[in-house]
Amino acid sequence: MNNLPSIEEREKMVAEQLKDELEFHINSGRNFTNVDIRFLCELATKNGNLYEFYNLMIEHYKHSTNFNTAEWSFDHCIQPFISAFDKEQILALLDSVNSNRQVHDTRRRYFTSEIKQIKARADELLESDFEYETKSPDINFLK
Repeated sequence: MNNLPSIEEREKMVAEQLKDELEFHINSGRNFTNVDIRFLCELATKNGNLYEFYNLMIEHYKHSTNFNTAEWSFDHCIQPFISAFDKEQILALLDSVNSNRQVHDTRRRYFTSEIKQIKARADELLESDFEYETKSPDINFLK
């Protein structure tokens, strides 16, 4: 008899591990390092749970505590993976940007570049009549 967990059980275990890792980082005030991101990505890839990993990266970005961490988090947690984000993740990313002034403040050096990348991916996935300004009023979409 095979005592290995089913795929569904493994996915649930990995999802819990990723959530625990996120909670650890948020509660400790510690940011991810490149090593953390590589490890989590490899873990998620090996266990077929990249979707949860992408959600974790978005959540990490959302909890940026200052301009520098927002920029670092975008460069390491969002930009490398944004092309794989689906519609729900792009909506979560827009919400993350909108809800955190450290992320959406236009005084940040690289905000313009970041929002252009986010909007380009959003334009690929969202309806053509998506109302950015209504749904994300705190983001300057640089019309």
